[in-house]
Amino acid sequence: MPRLSNDRVSAIAAEITTALKKEPGVVFKQMDNAVKMGVVRALHTDLKADDKLTAAAKAKVASMKSKPPEDSPQHKALIDQFYREEMATLRKIR
Repeated sequence: MPRLSNDRVSAIAAEITTALKKEPGVVFKQMDNAVKMGVVRALHTDLKADDKLTAAAKAKVASMKSKPPEDSPQHKALIDQFYREEMATLRKIR
């Protein structure tokens, strides 16, 4: 999965900030840019956590005795399965 660039993360954060600002009942206690930067930090934190989950899933596949060839449908399916398992484990911890 391709990684989002900093510019793309910033653009998404700007869109979220603009959408929030248009919502009735939403009032920013800080300047718009401070809110946008908070959204950027939250997105980066989430992307880093996703990278860790993906790395853990790939490590599980790599440690298998009989692993399927890389980039095969079976390989991708195992990574997806282990990713979901890692995500479920993380949710239980929280």
